Amino acid sequence: MIKLSSNWLKEAEETGFGIDHLPIGIAELERGPALMIAVGQYAINLASLSAAGSLNGINIPLASLASRNLNKFLSAGVKAHTKLRTTMQKLMSSDAKSVEPHLHKRTNLKMLCPLAPGDFVDFYSSLAHAERCARLPNNKHALPDAWKSMPLAYHSRAGAIMPSGADIRRPRGQVQTRSGIEFRPTRMLDFEMELGFVVRQATEHGQCLRTEEFAEYIFGVVLLNDWSARDLQGFEAIPLGPFHSKSFATQIADWITPIEALEPFKCDKIYDPPVMSYLEEDKGNGYDLQLFASIASQKMKEMDQPPMQIADCNFREIYWSPSQQLAQLTANGAPINAGDLYGSGTVSGHLDSQIGCLLERIDNKSLPIDLTDQTTRTWLQDGDQIGLDGMARTNGHFVKLAGIEGSIVSTPDLCHGSKR
Repeated sequence: MIKLSSNWLKEAEETGFGIDHLPIGIAELERGPALMIAVGQYAINLASLSAAGSLNGINIPLASLASRNLNKFLSAGVKAHTKLRTTMQKLMSSDAKSVEPHLHKRTNLKMLCPLAPGDFVDFYSSLAHAERCARLPNNKHALPDAWKSMPLAYHSRAGAIMPSGADIRRPRGQVQTRSGIEFRPTRMLDFEMELGFVVRQATEHGQCLRTEEFAEYIFGVVLLNDWSARDLQGFEAIPLGPFHSKSFATQIADWITPIEALEPFKCDKIYDPPVMSYLEEDKGNGYDLQLFASIASQKMKEMDQPPMQIADCNFREIYWSPSQQLAQLTANGAPINAGDLYGSGTVSGHLDSQIGCLLERIDNKSLPIDLTDQTTRTWLQDGDQIGLDGMARTNGHFVKLAGIEGSIVSTPDLCHGSKR
């Protein structure tokens, strides 16, 4: 059994996984899956803690704490989640010995993908990203008329949500070339640095949410990488938007950060546009979160070189806030369910160092990227690993978002290529 030191909570704070954070994840243990709360270098097994009677009075079924995903737990709702959070904070502060039998080293855990969403929607809400994309060759060099009127999004493939550490198989699809249309592996594989928002409460069909209901319906936030095949996207996207180019893989981190943990980092957004009444919101609905993307080639890994940072952007740069995105998601009466996920869209700023995907670098002519192994990258190659990280720090508060890593592998020849 792990024995905690007298200053273990202070040590936990320094990791960004302190008592004010308490992210949630699912680990595969010897007896089966268990819902865990991360604190510093440790994780607490909530299923065994509840079975021991330490969580009595909290309206969360024990079965939901031993599930292979968070969906049943999420459906318990905001009151149960808040009570669990405050109960855990009190236990750890005043009765640490009661949690010792339920502790695991986080580095020893096999983590599962925490979500199995019924729906996944990805927004397009970074102004810098949208403006650069509009200036790309073959585009109209102007934002769509609707872009500043409402948050735009597309409906993606929920079944392709993958955990951190997963291999990303290079997708195949139809590509238009000078010699005709070919079906082949993508040669323009890209990442997208995003945040994902996790739904905890269902709505009725026809129910429209207001921006001020965000915290009631959203449990938390997670780093998200919406992998993209740009040559496939360029051919298929008109008129209905991306399909094969986006639906093959979307990664999320192993640990979901409760939205309450980000309260100290709320801030005014950089943009405050005039909007229709259903999208109006109070000031302070932005989040001061710093996001980072890095790359490590196969050669860099073999040479034991550290990953190279290629993007650094603050989530304050987002044009449409998460609460506005939620309002738009339900504005036509479409229902949401516990466990559903929506992405912020690529997070980018106007500086060259703030570009959250490779596609935008075409506009500012910052491709190829020179890597530390003396090679260059225009698009991602097999063996490349993309990492996403995030953090927030202010007035004595420090939260580190759980990171994502994904490595690209070649596609097995499961499909017969074709050419027209």
